[in-house]
Amino acid sequence: MKLIHTLSVLLLIFAAAFLFGCSSGGNSTCSLPAPLPQEIAITPTPDPSVTITVAPTEPTTLVDREIRGSVSAGTSPIANAAVTLFVGGARLAAITTAADGTYTFGIRPAGNYEITATTNFGSRTQLFTHTQIQDSIINFNLAKVGEINGTVRNLTTGEPVPNAVVALQQENAAKTVSEKAPTTIATTITNENGYYEFTSLSFGSYTVTSTIGNTIIETKTTEINITNPKSIVDFIIDLKGSISGKTTLFPENTPLAGIKVYLVDKDGQIAETISAEDGTYKFENLPLGPYTLYAEYIPGNYPYYFDIASTQLTPTLINSITYLIGYDHGLYE
Repeated sequence: MKLIHTLSVLLLIFAAAFLFGCSSGGNSTCSLPAPLPQEIAITPTPDPSVTITVAPTEPTTLVDREIRGSVSAGTSPIANAAVTLFVGGARLAAITTAADGTYTFGIRPAGNYEITATTNFGSRTQLFTHTQIQDSIINFNLAKVGEINGTVRNLTTGEPVPNAVVALQQENAAKTVSEKAPTTIATTITNENGYYEFTSLSFGSYTVTSTIGNTIIETKTTEINITNPKSIVDFIIDLKGSISGKTTLFPENTPLAGIKVYLVDKDGQIAETISAEDGTYKFENLPLGPYTLYAEYIPGNYPYYFDIASTQLTPTLINSITYLIGYDHGLYE
């Protein structure tokens, strides 16, 4: 206990001496310990006048790339299609497609090229610029290169039938039977040679119908596909017509009954009939072509003579109405 008291007295004396020395201005040096360093967080404020540009990375080394692709018809690849590569109009290389429809010309220098794919049902050509950045992949889809054509001819004469209406139909891909009825997708008219055609068709099954006036002559079905891209559908029609009319007396247009009417075709063949009580007459089941009509009175009935008339049965005029005008001999001799 005495020792602790002694130490406390010594500490007090030392502190008093230290304080006296710092305040007396004597030769003694007195200093406080330096404060410990502190970290200060500073949040930078963006300066809108400063633009930071990030230097681009080095570009990938440019190298010559491949020219390749495929030839198909819809989803079906086309094997053995001829693919030709041109530069400046000059043929550079030619290959055929593999079983899966693909082809490749390998690595080619950059530049402008022309490439053509040819099959047994048509060809397509594409122009493109080949670069050193990536491969040029040129795919050909020849799905709509099918064609259906044919002629419409007269069975009796063998001559072409112009202006016949030909309709192209395709079955709807519907689920119910009633909704699967064929839908007309195109119509055309035969030209002066009886010829018609439908082009740029997708592969599939079709129905072709020929019509004369309001009469359906015939309906046929056909299919076009990769092996049969063009289908010829011809129609031979046994088109028959009729010529009818009335024999009347000029100028009252009074019907004349019992008048013998003659019909002469282009070969000089003659048919005849007699006008009915109302003056009407009719020749039916006649082949198309030109005809001449004339009439004469039956002796003992009417002393009349008649004008000669002519008409022609065509696909657009299969029923002709021709009036034969009679004149009284006594008035016009």
